Order: sequence, then C-alpha cells, then structure tokens
Amino acid sequence: MTGGSTSALTGLLAALLPAGARRLLALAGAAAQRTHTHPYLVGGTVRDLLLGLSSGDLDLVVEGDAGALALALGEALGAPVTLHADFGTASLALPWRTWDEVGDPAARLAPGASGLHLDLAATRTETYPYPGALPEVTTGCDLTADLRRRDFTTNAMAITLLAGEAGRLIDPYGGEVDLAAGRLEVLHPASFDDDPTRLVRGVRLAGRLGLRFAPATEALVREAVRHGRLGLVSSDRRRHELELLLDQPQPALAWALALARAHGLLAQIHPALHWDAWLAKRLRRSVDWADRLPRARLRLALCAYRWPLATVEGFVALLRPDSALQAVLEALPVWRAERLPRLRQAERGAAVAAALDGLPELALAAARLAEDDAGVTRKLDWYVRELRARRPRLGGDALRRLGLPPGPRYRPILRALREAVLDGQLPDEAAEWAFLRRLVDEQGREA
Repeated sequence: MTGGSTSALTGLLAALLPAGARRLLALAGAAAQRTHTHPYLVGGTVRDLLLGLSSGDLDLVVEGDAGALALALGEALGAPVTLHADFGTASLALPWRTWDEVGDPAARLAPGASGLHLDLAATRTETYPYPGALPEVTTGCDLTADLRRRDFTTNAMAITLLAGEAGRLIDPYGGEVDLAAGRLEVLHPASFDDDPTRLVRGVRLAGRLGLRFAPATEALVREAVRHGRLGLVSSDRRRHELELLLDQPQPALAWALALARAHGLLAQIHPALHWDAWLAKRLRRSVDWADRLPRARLRLALCAYRWPLATVEGFVALLRPDSALQAVLEALPVWRAERLPRLRQAERGAAVAAALDGLPELALAAARLAEDDAGVTRKLDWYVRELRARRPRLGGDALRRLGLPPGPRYRPILRALREAVLDGQLPDEAAEWAFLRRLVDEQGREA
C-alpha cells in the first residue's frame, strides 16, 4: 500500500529537510544505481514529514548491500566509512557540523574535528526467543518485512530514494491513515511481548505528537502491564527508557507521564515512581542556571526528591544508575534531613556555603526547583551564582611567607580566611594579608 502523492512528499522533503540533507539523499539515490541497491528513508523522519514537522534526523535502510552503498556514498562525499559486515550496517563520518552544510566544500571541518554521522542498515527481520529478550537478526529481506519488525504503524513507513522513484511513500501497514486519525497502532498482537520497551516508547510518542492508543492496542497495553512484561526487560534498558521519557519538552512530558501513570508503566519501571500534582508543578519550573544541566537527569532527581534513603537505595539496586547519578540521588535524603534545616537558619555567606558545599550540581538544581520557601531558593541562587566562586586570593604560600611552618595549623587558619571572605569581611588582598598576620601572630602568642 502506498499513500500520498510523490510530488507532495517531494515538496515536504524540500520544505522540511535541511538543504544539505536533501543533497545527501539525492547522492544516495544516484549511488544506488551504481551499486544495484535500493535505499529508503524510514522511521520517525517519514512520520514527522507527514505531520509537517521539520527534521534533521536521517535513518536509511537498504535493500541490497548496505556496505557497497555506503562506500559509494563515502567516495562521493569524501567521508570515511566504517563497515560492520556481520550486522549488515555501515556508518559514514561526515565532515560537516550540521545537515545544512552537507556537500558544501567551504563548510568542511578541520581534520580531526567531530562532525555528523550517517548510519545505513540492510533490511532485516527480527525474532525474539522469549518476551523481553534482545532480538535475533537476519538480514536480506525486502522492505515490507523490514518495516513489520518496527513498533507502530506510524513508524513503519518509508520514502524511496532511488532516482526516478524518489519521493514515493511506501506504507504497507496503514501508518499514514493512523497518523491522520491521531492514533497509535502496533503492527501485530505480540509486539509488546517481543519488546516491552515499546510500552514506554508508545506513551512517549503519544505525548510528543498528541496521539492516543488505538482501542485494540490499548487492550494489548493493559494485558502487557497485567502480566508485568516491562519487568522482564533488563535494568539498563528500563533505565534508558525512563531517561528518554523524561527527556522531552513540555507539554509533551506532562502528557506522556500522565499516560504512563494511567497505564501503570511508571510503577513497572520502579514502584517508587509517581506522577502527581506536586511533581507536575515543579517540572514546569525553570531556572537559568538549572536549565543548562542534563534535562532527563535533573527530572529524575526531582522524581526522587521526596524519597527516603531506603527507597533511593532500592532504586539504585534495581536500575543501577551510573556512579554520578547515584551520588545525586543519595545526596537528596541527606540534603532534606540535614542540610536544608541548616540552610534555613543560615544568614551569612559562610553559613550558607557550609550548608551547600559538596552537594552535586544536579542535587542543588533539584532542590532549587523543588522548594517553595523563598528564603531557601534565594540562598541557593546566591550560592550558585556567587558564593561558591568566592575564593580567598591568598593561601598556604602566604602563611609560609609570614613565617608559619607548614603543618596542621594551616587548616583552621585557611578555613577562617575563607569564611571571612564568604562573609564579605575582606574586600581586597591587603585586607586578607592583615587578617592572616593577625591569625599568625595569635598562633605565635599561643605557642
């Protein structure tokens, strides 16, 4: 089945893909004739084009020898090619910074600089030995069989790139009709048994595109949740899907999380994950210094903000985040129980810094977004924007110059110096020298 006129799709390609990306696709079509292959643009890019959304992502599937096409394309673009013959895939390291620049000799990066990557894969089928297992892959099928291995009909469409046919939509499973109707439909009834992460991918896609599960698919979702299918997936894959779920712009995030809660998916990722009015309010907040941090990790820290330490330890044991994220999650219960009360009492700069020093940046950001107390948020902003960068100009070398031999007496003197600087008592280097001389003299008198 095909849908949409070739001219209409060609127009969408021209309007919504960067110029360099269009040049690359045209080169792929021309190289296909020389290598007797048939390349297609597939997946989410096709879906987004039909929705009128611009896209810079390119996902190419090839009937025939994907490696041969990649080598021909690499020769035309002057780009190195990496072949993975055992997997029927190949990748090109493109010497440009953006898809707009592809094909522009003047825009090539200097040798060694990091540029774009283009991946090509031979058409393939997948079989799953048991629910939640990674697939066993067989290459060499036709495009229709390759599209059937995907998750939803809206992601199982392709646009041919072969010269003379370029721009024709291949839609054997009715993805265009489902997209127009605003629904998500799986390709076959065993889809969620084969790959339960499709459950999370579905709510993510529904949130981003404003879609809903088709009735038959919703029934399959309920059945998969009832049988705990997502719990069969490895910890790493569940954590990865959670991070992708949280790494969405608003309002897609709120809609996707509400759907995930309604279908019981959050609890199957981890029982402590909840979506409620408290979290919804804080996920909508924005602070300039917090917004530059990794979005998914910051939102996960907000999800965990109210957890007791035992719950954090259970989450870490089950989903095994990396050590940096683990440190953030484990810092939050300590922050709320011990440091937050100290911060509320702190007024001077040194006391504020003492309450916050050593907390991971993501923990500070989560606290800033989570707390409603204006005094607390003011002190957090003060610390991040000013206090933590406020350092003494002098150090141990100054103490040596003042005649104090290196030893255990340095630590309390330098700590007192930093506290005085944080409290704004020492505005310049001369004031710091005077402060250190007085402390060194006191040390001498005590000795």
